[in-house]
Amino acid sequence: MASGFALLLVLGLLVSVIMMGGLKQTVLRSQASQTSALEVRAAVRSLRADYLQGGDALSRLLLDPTLTDARAAKAEADANAGKHLASAEAATGWPALRVALRRLRAHDEHVTDRIENRLVTLAAIDPARARRTYFRRYLPARERNMVLVDEALRMASDEVAVAARLTETEAAKTLLFAWVTLGLFLAVGTLAGAVLSRVVQTIAIRFEKAAAEVAEQRDHLEAIMTAMRDALIVVDAAGVITLVNEATCELLGIDRSRLVGRPITRFLDPRQVARRGPDGTPGIDVVTYRARDGSEIPLAVSTADLRDARGAVDGAVWVAHDLREHFRMLAEVAAARDAALEGSRIKSEFLANVSHEIRTPMNVIIGYTDLVLDSGPSETHREYLARVRSSTVALLEIINDVLDISKVEAGKLSIEHVPFALRAVVEDVVQTFMLRADEKSLVLSLTIEPGVPGRVRGDPTRLRQVVLNLVSNAIKFTERGRVDVRVAREATPGRGGAVVRLSVADTGIGIPADKQDVIFQAFTQADGSMSRRFGGTGLGLTIAARLVELMGGRIWVESAVGVGTVFHVVLELEVDREGLAA
Repeated sequence: MASGFALLLVLGLLVSVIMMGGLKQTVLRSQASQTSALEVRAAVRSLRADYLQGGDALSRLLLDPTLTDARAAKAEADANAGKHLASAEAATGWPALRVALRRLRAHDEHVTDRIENRLVTLAAIDPARARRTYFRRYLPARERNMVLVDEALRMASDEVAVAARLTETEAAKTLLFAWVTLGLFLAVGTLAGAVLSRVVQTIAIRFEKAAAEVAEQRDHLEAIMTAMRDALIVVDAAGVITLVNEATCELLGIDRSRLVGRPITRFLDPRQVARRGPDGTPGIDVVTYRARDGSEIPLAVSTADLRDARGAVDGAVWVAHDLREHFRMLAEVAAARDAALEGSRIKSEFLANVSHEIRTPMNVIIGYTDLVLDSGPSETHREYLARVRSSTVALLEIINDVLDISKVEAGKLSIEHVPFALRAVVEDVVQTFMLRADEKSLVLSLTIEPGVPGRVRGDPTRLRQVVLNLVSNAIKFTERGRVDVRVAREATPGRGGAVVRLSVADTGIGIPADKQDVIFQAFTQADGSMSRRFGGTGLGLTIAARLVELMGGRIWVESAVGVGTVFHVVLELEVDREGLAA
């Protein structure tokens, strides 16, 4: 019996050692899982706040590029976002969450950060382009950041739930084993019971320590919530508020005691409560909160579901960012844009009126000069008058260009839709420049390919002006060689129309590749010295491009320095069936 008791005692001691080791591992896993999961979730939530803070600072910087505090806030938000993202990656134990965080980092570094850096640069040198970049590129990129943050937050919440379930399962197994061991120890004697009691006491102390650490983590999360600048509201499955932070109370002007336990619909339009993205996932919406004084506060709200251990939705978390300052900035930007457009319109109208007033006396000068030349002056006087007439004609061409561009910018240029002979318009323009081409010993040719419709409907005056400007430009910048004009039919779009391509090719000086995007801008030439060498204002191509755009076509250039240039114009014209029948 003594041997049996000793054997049982040894067995009891062995089981006790095994149980203590199992309990120790359970406690350690519980502590590690809970701590890391909470750190990940806290880091991801802080990351959301960093992105919102960075976006707010960037918006203020676009409004006023000189705001140094906005730049500092942007830099601080970026630095905090980097630290929080690195903290989440280091703390998580889930490969899927780590991959999601890497995707978020990659998108942030390669897309969002680059756009933000571009916006910071453009805000100081080109506010209009900065605003376009902000709305077209930055807002979708930041929305993608927020979607990735929400995905990471859901995964972090799932990690917490899995850690809790794992701890619960392991604890249940260990407790069952402890009860069995306790019964065994009671059977073998007081000594075994005393040992078991000591072990249980040790386990209780460790569990208390783990609970204290969990409470410390909870207090840490509450401190983070208190430090948040955005409003945070937690609701249960019935939509009743269970938790708010200080920012929410300050925003709504309502005490915490009057918020907790109240339905969220008392402070938010009920139609906005269940908003979700197009695919049903949580998203960011602009909603309206009703403050205590009755005022309405526009907010960007991001929602995320809270789930229990079984995965069922038992509540939601609302994070709201005040958009009043953002909307005020947008209103100011819109007002500034309207003021700039109005100023441009007034300038264009003034320029058009002045151009008309100048063109009238210039025509008079040309007319009287022609009369004097016809009256038989001396050779010296004829030479002087010829120079006066040449200079006056050149000046009148410049005035006409300025008048045309001012009409386009003022929106006073209309496009006709009348039948005309396409071949006749192009041939007339080419014939007009034959003399000038001969003076420079250039070959000027015209090729109209078979299939080009004879009569079409459109604006012959504006088409003639486009061809005049392109041919004149080609002859001006070609010292030797040839200028070839070609008209071809590309396709038939249907409904009685035809796509016609007009090409003007020369063997002139050519255009550098880095200058080909600016030659269609007003008062611009590829090289500033060209105005002194070849003359002109740089408006010819601008007018041609604007007229082509008004006629619904497109224009582009192909060129190589020292080889030549080819301008292409593609227009969709309606075939004049009645004229063909006649």
